[in-house]
Amino acid sequence: MPHLIDASFDVAYNCISEAFAGFEALVQPNNQTIRTSLSEQRAVADAALSAETFSEVIDLSTWQLSAAVTKTFAYWRHVEYISVQMGIHVVSAAHERLKSRFRPWQGVSTSRIPA
Repeated sequence: MPHLIDASFDVAYNCISEAFAGFEALVQPNNQTIRTSLSEQRAVADAALSAETFSEVIDLSTWQLSAAVTKTFAYWRHVEYISVQMGIHVVSAAHERLKSRFRPWQGVSTSRIPA
């Protein structure tokens, strides 16, 4: 029975490690997005302040909306990819750990187990 408890702790540790690695992978694009967004907002504000006509400001807003929608879709595709990869790594880590822990039991005969 201690063998099963050790296996459970190993599997849990590996799954948590993989989940934390996935969380770190999600934090990086969030930081990059915030930095990019702040610099873009500054550029848009500068362009709006230097616009000579109201129609230039409207054009700028229209362009900004289109770019924001495109970036939002790209960001969420990236987040989805990271999430799927994280799930795959967590399941793979658990599978590998369990497979290696229960390998000694592969040759055990079930004929001696009472029905």
